[in-house]
Amino acid sequence: MLQQRELKKNPNQPKVYFFNTFFYVKLYAHTGKYDFESVRRWFNKLNFSILDCETLVVPIHKKGLHVDHWVSVVINMKGVFLEFLDSGGGDDDDKALENLKRFIVDLHEAEKRLIRPRWTDAGGCLMECRWDIPLQDNKDDCGFFMLTFADFEGLGREFDFNQTHMTFIRRRVIAQILRGKAD
Repeated sequence: MLQQRELKKNPNQPKVYFFNTFFYVKLYAHTGKYDFESVRRWFNKLNFSILDCETLVVPIHKKGLHVDHWVSVVINMKGVFLEFLDSGGGDDDDKALENLKRFIVDLHEAEKRLIRPRWTDAGGCLMECRWDIPLQDNKDDCGFFMLTFADFEGLGREFDFNQTHMTFIRRRVIAQILRGKAD
């Protein structure tokens, strides 16, 4: 729904591209090994290149023995940096950031596009955990925080919400799902 909203604003070249929740699972999490080939053709049907977007938003579901948690990575294509957003206050996931940086490089090669050297130079691409974000104070709201980070990123808004807004945000998300479109 967030991508539909973005495409209404900019049908030929959206500024923001929102990956679906299965993307990172196919790229890495399902096998535990980076696999560009499994996602290579995902973007062929688009009438634009995601490499021309200003921002890419990737939801990641971290699942493991003691983990069931949603986080986001925001990829700034113009500034050449990746930000890890974890409403649980956890450390950045170096593997996820490295995999997504590698994906950008591989996609440039697959599209036979010139890549900015900062994507490939050692230390040229900044990858960090963003600490100035709202944090959840329970173990239940990570998905809603992740959705709200993506929503606000797409709207170009500051993250001016917190845990006390979650009841409203839950209701808003449910209403958007029932209407079939994001505001």
